[in-house]
Amino acid sequence: MLTSTRGWSEGLRYDYGVTESLSVGGLLSYSNLTLKSDGAFSSSSKAKGLDNIELRVVGLHPLPNIPLFFRYGLESSLSVGRSITQANGDRNNRSGGQTFTPFLGAELAKDQWIGGVRLAYDVIKSNTKLEQKLPGGISTKTDLQGGNTFTGSVYGEMNSAPWLLGAALLFRDTAGMDLAGVDTEASPAGSQNLFLQLYAPYELTKSLTLLPGLQYGWSPSGTDGGFNLDTYHVWQFQFGVRVSI
Repeated sequence: MLTSTRGWSEGLRYDYGVTESLSVGGLLSYSNLTLKSDGAFSSSSKAKGLDNIELRVVGLHPLPNIPLFFRYGLESSLSVGRSITQANGDRNNRSGGQTFTPFLGAELAKDQWIGGVRLAYDVIKSNTKLEQKLPGGISTKTDLQGGNTFTGSVYGEMNSAPWLLGAALLFRDTAGMDLAGVDTEASPAGSQNLFLQLYAPYELTKSLTLLPGLQYGWSPSGTDGGFNLDTYHVWQFQFGVRVSI
């Protein structure tokens, strides 16, 4: 069976520098996706609505006498309500859970080059609350536990004003999920993903920067909960505008 997802997502990100070494920010986004499956049981459904609300706090700690500094902080992803799937397969874009993810990274700068690494892990993750609507006004509610994600990335950037050319390689390992409150002898299978990101911010003026980008995602085949999962590939084109006040 071949499954494809097409659509768009738009969002508003805000960052505020509290001090030279501390900033806070957030992201509010909306997505409209169409999911199609071709095969013996072809289907089409939509996933649209507000995504999780994202908040973050970022600290910066430079080391004296060497061009190395650390970035650290906390990111949160907050779902306002359950993840709800309608009887026809349409669903909202809420995850159904709350996640708090501390991260730590290091960057080394030399001339116009910057290289860095970043590690993050979901230390606190609430149960994921799902709701399935059925014909006749019936619905079932399920709470899942687990699904914590580890993310590691390496990246490099070259400053060639007015361009900043960058590339990043990101690995994501997500643990499996099972019913909340149920102890199982074997850990449920999870998933692994690999992403390649290319981005090229262009400083149009001192206060306006264009943010084009391209992301390719890949996941190997495997099993999860007894189901065979095929290898999948995802291409995502990105464009944004940054306004500095």
